[in-house]
Amino acid sequence: MADVAPAPAPAAALAPAAAPAVAGTVVSPPSGAEILAKAEVAKAEQQQMLQNLEITPARRSESIAQLALALSRAQGKITAAKRQSTNPFFKSKYADLAAVWDACRAALSENEIAVLQPATARGRVAIITTLLVHSSGEFIEEALVLVAESDRPQAVGGTITYGWRFGLASMVGVAT
Repeated sequence: MADVAPAPAPAAALAPAAAPAVAGTVVSPPSGAEILAKAEVAKAEQQQMLQNLEITPARRSESIAQLALALSRAQGKITAAKRQSTNPFFKSKYADLAAVWDACRAALSENEIAVLQPATARGRVAIITTLLVHSSGEFIEEALVLVAESDRPQAVGGTITYGWRFGLASMVGVAT
Protein backbone atom coordinates (compact mmCIF):
# COMPACT_ATOMS: atom_id res chain seq x y z
CA MET A 1 0.00 0.00 0.00
CA ALA A 2 1.35 3.46 -0.93
CA ASP A 3 2.14 6.00 1.73
CA VAL A 4 -0.58 8.59 2.09
CA ALA A 5 0.17 12.08 3.31
CA PRO A 6 -1.79 13.05 6.41
CA ALA A 7 -4.76 15.39 5.86
CA PRO A 8 -3.99 19.04 6.58
CA ALA A 9 -4.95 20.23 10.02
CA PRO A 10 -8.15 22.29 10.27
CA ALA A 11 -7.60 26.06 10.40
CA ALA A 12 -8.76 26.13 14.01
CA ALA A 13 -5.97 23.71 14.94
CA LEU A 14 -3.39 26.01 13.34
CA ALA A 15 -4.48 29.08 15.30
CA PRO A 16 -2.63 29.80 18.51
CA ALA A 17 -4.47 28.51 21.53
CA ALA A 18 -6.25 31.18 23.49
CA ALA A 19 -5.12 31.56 27.04
CA PRO A 20 -7.69 30.17 29.44
CA ALA A 21 -9.78 32.84 31.11
CA VAL A 22 -8.76 33.34 34.70
CA ALA A 23 -11.12 34.92 37.17
CA GLY A 24 -10.32 38.59 37.56
CA THR A 25 -8.32 38.89 34.33
CA VAL A 26 -9.24 41.27 31.54
CA VAL A 27 -9.32 39.97 28.00
CA SER A 28 -8.45 42.68 25.53
CA PRO A 29 -10.51 43.01 22.33
CA PRO A 30 -8.89 42.20 18.99
CA SER A 31 -6.77 44.93 17.49
CA GLY A 32 -7.77 46.78 14.36
CA ALA A 33 -5.12 44.87 12.43
CA GLU A 34 -6.57 41.55 13.62
CA ILE A 35 -10.08 42.60 12.60
CA LEU A 36 -8.86 43.72 9.16
CA ALA A 37 -6.91 40.49 8.69
CA LYS A 38 -10.01 38.41 9.49
CA ALA A 39 -12.08 40.53 7.10
CA GLU A 40 -9.54 40.00 4.32
CA VAL A 41 -9.61 36.23 4.89
CA ALA A 42 -13.43 36.22 4.80
CA LYS A 43 -13.42 38.31 1.62
CA ALA A 44 -10.94 35.96 -0.06
CA GLU A 45 -13.06 32.93 0.94
CA GLN A 46 -16.19 34.57 -0.49
CA GLN A 47 -14.41 35.42 -3.76
CA GLN A 48 -13.17 31.84 -4.04
CA MET A 49 -16.70 30.49 -3.50
CA LEU A 50 -18.05 32.71 -6.26
CA GLN A 51 -15.23 31.78 -8.64
CA ASN A 52 -16.07 28.11 -8.14
CA LEU A 53 -19.62 28.67 -9.35
CA GLU A 54 -20.41 28.17 -12.99
CA ILE A 55 -22.49 31.19 -14.03
CA THR A 56 -24.49 30.76 -17.19
CA PRO A 57 -26.61 33.28 -19.10
CA ALA A 58 -30.41 33.06 -19.07
CA ARG A 59 -31.80 29.94 -20.68
CA ARG A 60 -34.86 30.11 -22.90
CA SER A 61 -36.82 28.10 -25.39
CA GLU A 62 -36.04 28.53 -29.07
CA SER A 63 -38.95 30.97 -29.36
CA ILE A 64 -40.50 33.07 -26.62
CA ALA A 65 -43.04 34.90 -28.84
CA GLN A 66 -46.15 33.49 -27.13
CA LEU A 67 -44.61 33.84 -23.67
CA ALA A 68 -43.66 37.46 -24.42
CA LEU A 69 -47.20 38.27 -25.61
CA ALA A 70 -48.74 36.63 -22.54
CA LEU A 71 -46.29 38.36 -20.22
CA SER A 72 -46.98 41.75 -21.77
CA ARG A 73 -50.71 41.19 -21.23
CA ALA A 74 -50.06 40.13 -17.64
CA GLN A 75 -47.85 43.15 -17.01
CA GLY A 76 -50.77 45.37 -18.02
CA LYS A 77 -52.59 44.04 -14.95
CA ILE A 78 -49.71 43.57 -12.52
CA THR A 79 -49.70 46.11 -9.72
CA ALA A 80 -46.95 47.39 -7.48
CA ALA A 81 -46.34 45.22 -4.42
CA LYS A 82 -47.62 46.72 -1.17
CA ARG A 83 -44.94 47.62 1.34
CA GLN A 84 -46.50 46.24 4.49
CA SER A 85 -43.56 44.54 6.22
CA THR A 86 -41.13 46.42 8.44
CA ASN A 87 -37.37 46.04 8.30
CA PRO A 88 -36.27 46.71 11.91
CA PHE A 89 -32.63 47.13 10.89
CA PHE A 90 -33.28 49.94 8.39
CA LYS A 91 -36.54 51.09 10.04
CA SER A 92 -38.29 51.04 6.69
CA LYS A 93 -41.23 49.31 5.02
CA TYR A 94 -40.75 46.73 2.28
CA ALA A 95 -42.82 44.37 0.13
CA ASP A 96 -42.34 40.81 1.34
CA LEU A 97 -42.57 37.70 -0.86
CA ALA A 98 -46.32 37.30 -0.24
CA ALA A 99 -46.91 40.92 -1.33
CA VAL A 100 -44.97 40.36 -4.56
CA TRP A 101 -47.04 37.25 -5.27
CA ASP A 102 -50.26 39.13 -4.46
CA ALA A 103 -49.27 41.78 -7.01
CA CYS A 104 -48.81 39.31 -9.89
CA ARG A 105 -50.41 35.89 -9.25
CA ALA A 106 -53.83 36.53 -10.82
CA ALA A 107 -52.42 38.29 -13.91
CA LEU A 108 -49.89 35.52 -14.53
CA SER A 109 -52.51 32.79 -14.07
CA GLU A 110 -55.02 34.52 -16.38
CA ASN A 111 -52.32 34.56 -19.06
CA GLU A 112 -51.27 30.94 -18.52
CA ILE A 113 -47.83 31.69 -17.11
CA ALA A 114 -46.45 29.50 -14.35
CA VAL A 115 -43.52 30.45 -12.12
CA LEU A 116 -41.11 27.90 -10.66
CA GLN A 117 -38.31 28.89 -8.28
CA PRO A 118 -36.08 25.98 -7.30
CA ALA A 119 -33.24 26.88 -4.96
CA THR A 120 -30.02 25.14 -4.03
CA ALA A 121 -27.39 26.03 -1.48
CA ARG A 122 -23.77 25.07 -0.99
CA GLY A 123 -22.53 26.38 2.32
CA ARG A 124 -23.30 30.10 2.36
CA VAL A 125 -23.90 30.33 -1.40
CA ALA A 126 -27.54 30.13 -2.53
CA ILE A 127 -28.59 29.81 -6.15
CA ILE A 128 -32.19 30.76 -6.86
CA THR A 129 -33.53 30.00 -10.33
CA THR A 130 -36.69 31.72 -11.55
CA LEU A 131 -38.41 29.97 -14.43
CA LEU A 132 -41.38 31.43 -16.34
CA VAL A 133 -43.26 28.78 -18.32
CA HIS A 134 -46.13 29.52 -20.72
CA SER A 135 -48.85 26.99 -21.58
CA SER A 136 -47.35 26.87 -25.12
CA GLY A 137 -44.23 25.27 -23.64
CA GLU A 138 -42.11 28.38 -24.13
CA PHE A 139 -39.95 29.34 -21.18
CA ILE A 140 -37.24 31.64 -19.91
CA GLU A 141 -35.17 31.20 -16.77
CA GLU A 142 -32.52 33.14 -14.93
CA ALA A 143 -30.40 32.31 -11.89
CA LEU A 144 -29.53 34.62 -9.02
CA VAL A 145 -26.48 33.84 -6.88
CA LEU A 146 -26.45 35.22 -3.34
CA VAL A 147 -24.13 34.74 -0.38
CA ALA A 148 -25.70 34.36 3.07
CA GLU A 149 -24.15 36.01 6.12
CA SER A 150 -23.41 32.58 7.59
CA ASP A 151 -24.02 28.92 6.84
CA ARG A 152 -26.67 28.61 9.56
CA PRO A 153 -29.97 27.29 8.14
CA GLN A 154 -31.84 30.44 9.18
CA ALA A 155 -29.37 32.69 7.35
CA VAL A 156 -29.37 30.57 4.21
CA GLY A 157 -33.18 30.25 4.30
CA GLY A 158 -33.57 34.02 4.64
CA THR A 159 -31.21 34.52 1.71
CA ILE A 160 -33.24 32.10 -0.41
CA THR A 161 -36.49 33.91 0.47
CA TYR A 162 -34.84 37.21 -0.47
CA GLY A 163 -33.80 35.63 -3.79
CA TRP A 164 -37.31 34.33 -4.48
CA ARG A 165 -38.75 37.80 -3.89
CA PHE A 166 -36.26 39.60 -6.12
CA GLY A 167 -36.22 36.87 -8.78
CA LEU A 168 -40.01 36.93 -9.11
CA ALA A 169 -40.28 40.71 -9.06
CA SER A 170 -37.56 41.18 -11.66
CA MET A 171 -38.77 38.47 -14.04
CA VAL A 172 -42.38 39.62 -14.19
CA GLY A 173 -41.97 43.35 -13.60
CA VAL A 174 -43.38 43.90 -10.12
CA ALA A 175 -42.33 47.23 -8.63
CA THR A 176 -41.40 46.88 -4.98
